Formats: sequence, structure tokens, C-alpha cells
Amino acid sequence: MKQKELANWLKIIIVFCWLFGLLFCVYVGPETGKNILLDSDSLKESYKPLIAFIWITGIPYFFALCIGWSIYSDINVGYDF
Repeated sequence: MKQKELANWLKIIIVFCWLFGLLFCVYVGPETGKNILLDSDSLKESYKPLIAFIWITGIPYFFALCIGWSIYSDINVGYDF
């Protein structure tokens, strides 16, 4: 695989991972938590800690994507797209 192809694939993968991670942290996780936890009276108070847990675990995920973007930038040095 050529360096330019590798840079393009890495860029596409990082962008899609960023979008899916953002979609999960903002919509899928909270909606799933609401559907599961709020239906049960004994678990209603667990909704906000679950959302906080989802957002806190998203921080290292997005940090790793930023590191991946810097790797993409290093691979892409010298190429104009």
C-alpha cells in the first residue's frame, strides 16, 4: 500500500470513527439508557450517572482519535489532496 493510499484510508477511518463516536455519545447512549433505566422505578436514579459514564469514557476515545489524526498528518506530509 502506498503512502498516499494509507493516508487517505486513515483519514476516512478516523472521520467515520469520530462521527460514530459522537453519534453514540450524544444520541444512542442516552436514548438507550433512557429506554432501559427509566422504565424501571428502581433504576431511575441511575440514568444521570450512566450518561456521565458514557461521556467520561468518550474522552479517551476522542483523545485517541486526535492522536490518530496526528499520525495521519505525519504520514500525509508532502502530499497535496
